[in-house]
Amino acid sequence: MVVTFTLSENEYVKANRLYGKPTRGIKLFYLITFIALVVTFILSETLKIKVIVSVGFICGVIGHCLVAYVYAPWQTRKQYKSYKAVQDPISLNLQPNGLHFKSTTGESNLDWSRVVKWRESSDFILIYQAPCVYHVIPKRIGGLAINIRELLKQSVGVAI
Repeated sequence: MVVTFTLSENEYVKANRLYGKPTRGIKLFYLITFIALVVTFILSETLKIKVIVSVGFICGVIGHCLVAYVYAPWQTRKQYKSYKAVQDPISLNLQPNGLHFKSTTGESNLDWSRVVKWRESSDFILIYQAPCVYHVIPKRIGGLAINIRELLKQSVGVAI
């Protein structure tokens, strides 16, 4: 079964947001850092330390929000507009040992054994060939996306 789709600019931004979503390890790091800051704030007897911890925490939260919700979407939209190949239709075919991609720029096969990891949201499946190189499969393609998801679970393991 061959399915053809084109990623819109908004889909490209949403997929990149999924790519940048913190993993469990990063969330654990955030939690430990938060706990350390709270403990430091509570145990500190000097106002100077309490102010530094408070300002550091507030600036960290504001910085994270600015990057995640302003800079990254802006940069991703800019990349989408300049990356003409991502705007072309992509044909996707499920094969016994992986996926076959075809577009105006060429064709490629991705064997399940070459998939490093994968993750998903309600809208997308991201299939990673390398830690920072991934294919975007929109779930709007229907049954093929469901089949790909099940084969990823069997061949690669659980999503991150």
